[in-house]
Amino acid sequence: MDGVAAFARFLVDLAAASTKAEKGSLLFPDRSGEELFILCARGISPTVVFEQRFRFGQGICGRVARSLRPLFVREIEKDRRYCRRPRHDYVSPSFMVFPIVYQGRLLALLTLSGRQDGGLFDENDFQFGLALAETAASPLKALTGDLKGELASGGFSLPAVTGSDWRNRLHAIHGAVYYLRHGRNLSAGQQAEFLDLIASETGRLIALTEQ
Repeated sequence: MDGVAAFARFLVDLAAASTKAEKGSLLFPDRSGEELFILCARGISPTVVFEQRFRFGQGICGRVARSLRPLFVREIEKDRRYCRRPRHDYVSPSFMVFPIVYQGRLLALLTLSGRQDGGLFDENDFQFGLALAETAASPLKALTGDLKGELASGGFSLPAVTGSDWRNRLHAIHGAVYYLRHGRNLSAGQQAEFLDLIASETGRLIALTEQ
């Protein structure tokens, strides 16, 4: 989980810095597959982070998790879908929710709300979030994939699983390179962490090749 948590922090920090979002979070499905929990957050109360749960199909995050469709609400007071509904205490006037999906399966949910300058998100912010969520899917799958579960299902032979592991780790490296090239306002520490991820995944590929 350490690698997943580190990648989650990178993702939220990168998304928030690039869109100037005041708040952001990355949510994951729990083991039951019925609720989402917040693994990493920025600008959100610790009470919400550690205690809040979102049921699939209920609330903004729950509905996006169920539909797998990204959501962009430029200004909640002018959006007929949400202007009359009770607002959660961390939902700002402008917010975006992006499902991170791998082969039709929800891996995580990226949320961004409120701009630091008091403005509203625009279409460029939304398109950046879409691209980020799409690019994050493969490296996140590589970090969270359960190969033992795939073997137990009988759906893969050993060579196929090895090939899947190989591809996932290559995607993780590719994703890290993408962030280094295109991430806006990355700090030296964040760049170093991405380089560490590349080094770690490369080492695992070498070990896999030798095996």
